Amino acid sequence: MSRIAGIARYEFLMHWRRRALRVVALTLLLCASAGALIVSADPNIAPLLGAAPVRDGSDVLITLGTLPVVLMLVIFVFPIVIGDSVPIDVQGGTTELLDSTPITVSGYLAGKLLGVWTAGLTAAFAVMVVTGGLWALTLGAYFIGLYLEIWIVAAAIIALNGGLALLIGATQPTRGRAAVLLFGVFALSIVLGTGSLTAPTPLMLISPARLPVVNAYMIDPVGANGLRLVSANVAPAFAAGIVELGVAFAAVWVWMRWQKANL
Repeated sequence: MSRIAGIARYEFLMHWRRRALRVVALTLLLCASAGALIVSADPNIAPLLGAAPVRDGSDVLITLGTLPVVLMLVIFVFPIVIGDSVPIDVQGGTTELLDSTPITVSGYLAGKLLGVWTAGLTAAFAVMVVTGGLWALTLGAYFIGLYLEIWIVAAAIIALNGGLALLIGATQPTRGRAAVLLFGVFALSIVLGTGSLTAPTPLMLISPARLPVVNAYMIDPVGANGLRLVSANVAPAFAAGIVELGVAFAAVWVWMRWQKANL
């Protein structure tokens, strides 16, 4: 466990020292905060809130002002930014050094995943706190449960798509090839993710675009039917993502073991 923790710590620090993750974090902060800033600057929005039940009006603003851009960044941009993690080690000779230590392939991959997840979730948590404060200054009291649910969904997608990206990128020898492959995979996921908004197909459920999740929140921005995390479309989409992550981990583990055995 100490070796896995050491790899995770190295991975966490590596990503925060690189410019890419910091740019994504700042972009996420600016875009997620934009909704609250626009609302606070527009005097025409206050009467709209007063014309509807307070919770419904504020929930629509918070959901539609936060969710679309947050999910776009964590579904598509974050994975490509962190997906070159293993190729960086290959090109820098780190993997050759690790081969001379008792660290196993599974331990190496687990440490890399933990580091990526920690880096991404730290960025998301910081943005959540700052943006939530801006919404509080703008709207006063609002339904914090809905706001937290949006960020729980974002955190789950960071874990699923970030993990998939790291594992897919691990099959490539260079950072450039990893980026091209990941761009193609996530671009294709949009095509696979097309279909009915209310009755997702099997391809939609397994697509990294996570459109059943996005659709659930866009169709029902005030959560009229309760928490959407456990709704008919959201829960199966996340369950499918967990299975995908497990299958990808096993496949990359076998592939890396085969590579080491044949070097």
